[in-house]
Amino acid sequence: MWTSLRDTREQFGSRFEWLCDSLLRRVQIEYGAGPAGNITVWISTRDAERGPNGWSLISLRLTRTREYRIHQLDNTSHCVLSFGIHVHALGEELGVDFSGLMEPPFTLADLRTADFYVVAREVEWRVEGPEN
Repeated sequence: MWTSLRDTREQFGSRFEWLCDSLLRRVQIEYGAGPAGNITVWISTRDAERGPNGWSLISLRLTRTREYRIHQLDNTSHCVLSFGIHVHALGEELGVDFSGLMEPPFTLADLRTADFYVVAREVEWRVEGPEN
């Protein structure tokens, strides 16, 4: 079952520590579902509901996207979200920074400086299962 991030920000942040020190596993872009498509991101992260050392694989579904940017260097082997994600309301949309900007982006111009960001109307999350 998908859960709205907009409605559960505090719960999500507390449970997953805003994805700090998490591992990006997969990104999928579905074209044709909106101007920039729908994007799903799978992330391995600490999960407070699984105990102090418990990890889960979660997915974030970003739908009705308006724009996104994904920039990866040639020598990248793993993508660690050291500083987690930032989520910022941009009117009726949410801007999500996956690249770990040191300061949370407060405007769309700030967000556009990130190597990996998505602007979407809906952002939902779910736990896919435990991560070993």
